[in-house]
Formats: sequence, C-alpha cells, structure tokens
Amino acid sequence: MSQFQVIINSKLTDLNPVVAGRCLVDPDHIQRIEKISYTLLHHVRKGSGTYYINDRAYPIKQGDCYVTLPGGSARFISDNIVPLELEWVGFTGQLSHDFTQLPPVFSVSEPPFPHNKNLDIPPPMLAAGLASDLFHLYYTFLGTKKKRLDYVEYISEYIRSHYMEKISVEEFARQFGIDRRHMSAQFKKKTGFSIQEYLTKTRIDESMSYLTQGYSGKEVAKMCGYSDAHNFYKAFKKYQGQRPSAWKERQVMLTEANSPLKKES
Repeated sequence: MSQFQVIINSKLTDLNPVVAGRCLVDPDHIQRIEKISYTLLHHVRKGSGTYYINDRAYPIKQGDCYVTLPGGSARFISDNIVPLELEWVGFTGQLSHDFTQLPPVFSVSEPPFPHNKNLDIPPPMLAAGLASDLFHLYYTFLGTKKKRLDYVEYISEYIRSHYMEKISVEEFARQFGIDRRHMSAQFKKKTGFSIQEYLTKTRIDESMSYLTQGYSGKEVAKMCGYSDAHNFYKAFKKYQGQRPSAWKERQVMLTEANSPLKKES
C-alpha cells in the first residue's frame, strides 16, 4: 500500500479542511479508520472493494464516495483483482455536521476533489481549494435540498475559497435565478461591501499573508487571482496606501525592530 497525506492547519469557519491525501490499496488489503475527530470523505478513483461501518458492509466502486463521521471507526478492503485508488479530505466546520444526512455511500458524476491533485502547493492555497471542493459538494447534495444556504452566505464563502480564480457576479445571479442588482444590493446590505469590493478585499488580505512568507509581488498577484500584476499593485495601493514591495519592506523593518535579539543588542 502506498499513501501520501498532508495535515492542513486552516481556520475556515463553515467547511474547514484539516487533512487530505490519496493512496493505493493493494488487492485484499484491509485499511482501518479509528475514532477520527473530523468528518472524513473518501472518493474511489479506481477499483472496487467493500466499506464496513456500524457492522454493515457497503460495496464501493469507481465514482463512489463514502463518509466516516467524527468519533466513528470503519474499515475498507480492496477486492482481489485490482488495487483500490482512493483520495480523501477530512474536515470540520459549522456545516460539516450536515454531512450526517448523506448516505454512507453515494455516487458522484465527476471527481469531487480536483484540488487534491497537487497536495504540495502552499497550505493557504490548498486549504482554500479543498474548501471550495467541499462547498461544491455541500451545495450539490445538501444546499439545494435544505435551502439553508442563503446566497449572501454562499457567495461570501465561495469568494473566500475561490479568490485565486476568475469570479463572475453574473454567474452568481444566473445560478440563484435572481436579478443581479437585487442580489448585489442584498449582499452589500448584509456585508457592507459590494461583491466586487468583497472579492478585492479578500484578495488583498490573502496577498499580505503571501508577501510575509517571502513570495514576490508577481507571484502573489498570480496566486491571488490577478492575471495582470499591474492591476494587483493598483488594488493593493488603494487598500494599503503603498505598493506591495514597500509594504513588505516595512513589515520586515517592524519585525526586526520588535525582535528580542535587536532589543538586547
């Protein structure tokens, strides 16, 4: 059996990824899950086998997902023909409990975790990408049925998870079947920002974290959804009063000034 897993220290509110990975389970090999502290969602990329939980056996095959809930223990076994190729995301958050309403095994028409393909990207980007995958699953299997997810909450969370991608206000209006002007007015009434302002603010907030990690302005622009670095510099200066390079230099100076070693010398 081969396995690759990463621990994610994110702090998202609604759907918060804490672990992700993928593995190849050899034929007839048994893998166990022991009393986890988060909701764990597996997806079968290839192969088939059996998932055991609560003394019940569920056959699993390519395209299936299966859920293990917090505090639960389970096991799965690959069949005796081909390896079982799996990917998974473990998550917490205010909406994670709603996944208890899903059946133990359900099928998806397309891979649910496209951001699981590259687990060695910067942790903030990985967390945001996986959160967007989970949010899409939530909206597909739970949100439209329960009507609990109002569009202002959905758009806010979507932006926080997809800020590095191209985002269209028109697409939101089409998706919810409402007038764009009404949707925008309600969003601003609840958040204090227009949708575009909220997107820009989110991108600039995230960019500051990347800048302090040592990434260049051009790298950060791309990581935060700006195809043109000039537009990023312009937006950053509008919100912070200075260009990214100047802001970054100031943060370094402040850090050095507050360093215990600096004070002792």
